[in-house]
Amino acid sequence: YGFKVWCLCASTGELLCCQPYAGQKTLIPDQGLGQGPNVVLGLSEQYNLQPGTKLSCDNLFATFDLCDHMGARGWGDVGTVRQNRLVGVPLQAKKDAAKTMCRGAIEATYSKDLCVTVWKDSQPVYICSNFCSPSPVGTCNRFGGTGNGFITIPCPRIVLDYNATMGGVDQLNQNVKNYAITVRQRKWYWAIWAWFLNVVMVQAWRLYRST
Repeated sequence: YGFKVWCLCASTGELLCCQPYAGQKTLIPDQGLGQGPNVVLGLSEQYNLQPGTKLSCDNLFATFDLCDHMGARGWGDVGTVRQNRLVGVPLQAKKDAAKTMCRGAIEATYSKDLCVTVWKDSQPVYICSNFCSPSPVGTCNRFGGTGNGFITIPCPRIVLDYNATMGGVDQLNQNVKNYAITVRQRKWYWAIWAWFLNVVMVQAWRLYRST
């Protein structure tokens, strides 16, 4: 049996809030924004995030409407954006940007409190936020310079902020998998019950390590 559980995690991997996916019966209110943004808003409200909290999400969840709604509640949001959600944005399409932009090039556009940036790494990366912008521009190291060495290229602040805080859910998944219960049962509820027990053990271990 397989189950999907929507998770809101700290950037260091602690589980803050979760909700099992149950189709139309999922206990997450419909905000009219689509499944991904509904999950982000629903879990944020369920956990009662304080104004000023900043969240990172990948391109499954990130939309311009989500950024607007998060900003209206006093929350920051940054996330990568899919191409089909960039209609009307005055930035180069991904195919064009891959040909015309050199590695490290940055382009950005602004609309009210929203910033959308495209940055050319090995491929163009599109990212939006309601609290950060490309400035001040930082740097990052990439492999592939002359002689197959590392080179330093410009990197916008919005990407650095995203990379610094993204990955909490992945960290939780890795820890749960590494310390998973190996006993298997045919009862349908065992998989989800064992997952929650694994999460509790990982949370307790992290709390022990921190104290």
